[in-house]
Amino acid sequence: MDDLFSIDVRPNEAVKRQLSKKDGKARRKREQSLAEREAALAKLVFQDESLVDKLDDEEEAPPKRSKRGRTAAAATVAAKGDDDDDDALDDDGDAEVEEEDEDEDAQDDEEETDEEEEEEAAAPSKGPAWEDEDDAKLSVDVMKQKKLRKLRKTKKEVKLAGADYEERLRAQWRSTQRNASWADAAATEAARGAAAGEPDKAEALLRSAAPLLAGGGGGGSGALSTGKLSIKRVSDLNVAAPSHSCISAVQWHPNAQLAMTAGLDKAFHLFRVDGDENTQMQAVHVPRMQIRSAAFSADGAQVLVCGEKSKMWGAFDLHAGRMVLMAGVMGRSELGFKRVLPSPDGAHLALLGASGSLLLLSARTKQLVATLQPGGGGWGCQCAEFSPRGDVLYAAGQGGQVQVWDVARRCCVHSWHDRGGLRTTALAASPDGTTVAAGSDSGAVCLYGTRALMQSDRPEPTRELLQLRHPISSLAFNAQSEALAFASKYTGSAMRIAHVGSQRVFPNWPTGATPLSKVECVAFSPHSAFVAAGNDKGRVLLYRLNHYMQA
Repeated sequence: MDDLFSIDVRPNEAVKRQLSKKDGKARRKREQSLAEREAALAKLVFQDESLVDKLDDEEEAPPKRSKRGRTAAAATVAAKGDDDDDDALDDDGDAEVEEEDEDEDAQDDEEETDEEEEEEAAAPSKGPAWEDEDDAKLSVDVMKQKKLRKLRKTKKEVKLAGADYEERLRAQWRSTQRNASWADAAATEAARGAAAGEPDKAEALLRSAAPLLAGGGGGGSGALSTGKLSIKRVSDLNVAAPSHSCISAVQWHPNAQLAMTAGLDKAFHLFRVDGDENTQMQAVHVPRMQIRSAAFSADGAQVLVCGEKSKMWGAFDLHAGRMVLMAGVMGRSELGFKRVLPSPDGAHLALLGASGSLLLLSARTKQLVATLQPGGGGWGCQCAEFSPRGDVLYAAGQGGQVQVWDVARRCCVHSWHDRGGLRTTALAASPDGTTVAAGSDSGAVCLYGTRALMQSDRPEPTRELLQLRHPISSLAFNAQSEALAFASKYTGSAMRIAHVGSQRVFPNWPTGATPLSKVECVAFSPHSAFVAAGNDKGRVLLYRLNHYMQA
């Protein structure tokens, strides 16, 4: 059996050299990978990649690859192998096998290099979304502040160029934010979109200055969330000049940048609202008048004021800076007025007398046009509100009866009964003209469709809001007719905001820690980004509605 076959156990030098060459490549790759990991670790811990050389002075640096993909050490080994072939190999076939293997390795390395070059050429070069040319000229003295000294790599560095300063700040931030993968989310999404042949939406969004919340009409979202109210408290509207008395009125100027507050301290204040400082622009003292109601005219050129315990009422011209006071209304003997109401079209004014009278005046001449309700006994007129166009005036009287007055004809065209309580204490009309809100002495707020209430003397409300238990004193819609704020001044923290579309009250605000106190008046800004609430402590709390963009 031993004579049938034999095995040659002598080593094949060509195969041996080929295996040793592959082992050398693998070893060098491992060494290079180890060096890269050490460099990354040094950069993370010490924020200086150059410290790797100081830690590993005795370690030999990994060899550099040539253009053909072969290292200098591999070339030396190959040259030495060729000399050994002449001495140790006599078989031409073995030499040819070795040369073919070397050619295949070189060809594979060349193909890999070409593929890498093609990928680099095909990859789009994406720079930052915005660059400042002055950064190249920037020079930062890192010795002025202790926080900046840690950016130095050597003790001799005193000033850093703009690019170096930016890069070292980024490196320092990365060393403190180890779980910052969210920062690459946009790039990852963009890469996926590019791979799928879709446009780079993330990059386009970051490069654009367009608002993130779309909408029209003052920057609104167009769809107020029906779940939770996203609201944040900012600096009080009157933080620059707090009042020492109850805040009786708060209203926004049509330009959305100016707001007015008034109180029983016989003064009204104008503030430029930014949510931070809210600078006071002007303060006007009105002698002998505890201001009960104040409002901007339709064009924003005047501030109209009146007091319930004074028969004087007046108009302050914002352009001329002059106050004109009038002793009541010619032909009437009212001892005071509890509300002044300018019409949205700027043609008329409505004055609610302390005795329950409802007077219609010309906005230009301030003269009496018509007495819609004489007053003088009973409950009289409790509250009134113009329609968005100013052609209709809603006025609540005795027993929950609401009259609909045609302003042009000066006559009552319809009346309907509010089922919320025995007495209607507040009215509000939505800016889109589709809804009328009526608050009653029971604390109920009823929402009615304008078409339905004009077709019946006892219309059915589309919704009854029963969250409060005291008489409603304030009602206010926002500019988009999406939110309704209602409050009662007769108890603390009695304010709510309802979503008009779903006709539900937001459950997450106010909370037990919201310092509302007794809310005397409520107003939304024209762009609905802010809502202000004046209370009995002389403060006007200001809240930011994150659903809307500030104009």
